[in-house]
Amino acid sequence: SVAEVEDVKIVGKALDQVRVVEVLKTEPHPDADKLKLATLTDGTEERTIVCGASNCRAGIKLPFADLGAEFEIKGKDGKVETLVIKPTKIRGVESTGMLCSEEELGLADSSEGVLELPADTPLGVKLSELEAFSGQDDILFEIDNKSLTHRPDLWGHYGFAREFATIFD
Repeated sequence: SVAEVEDVKIVGKALDQVRVVEVLKTEPHPDADKLKLATLTDGTEERTIVCGASNCRAGIKLPFADLGAEFEIKGKDGKVETLVIKPTKIRGVESTGMLCSEEELGLADSSEGVLELPADTPLGVKLSELEAFSGQDDILFEIDNKSLTHRPDLWGHYGFAREFATIFD
């Protein structure tokens, strides 16, 4: 094949690592004005994490990434970095997970807080299993086009689409 694939990214794979939780209560963080302690449940267990989102409040359902979940996010310099969720002390309070925004889930370029889910969303379910998020996963091929000067059929998106359709039958 002439088209050299340099990288393959699974877009939306974060949705498979995130479960639905409900916020049972929030309290002010003892050492930070803009942070809260949010007590969550996934329907089977409760835990308290540190959250900085202004829209985090009792009674709403949100996407939650547990320990070990991995996200690709843009750093302040614009480069994509891998964020792995691990136990973290935030101003002296341990947090074991993260409530997610649309931006962190790869669903938007920016967001103003955590993603609020409909009230009837079942607890503990992965976001990838919800109908509202079906079709959000995709495969992104990063292609080296330096060697394609002799293949004008591959100079545009349609050409690559035809090439990959042929390769993958």
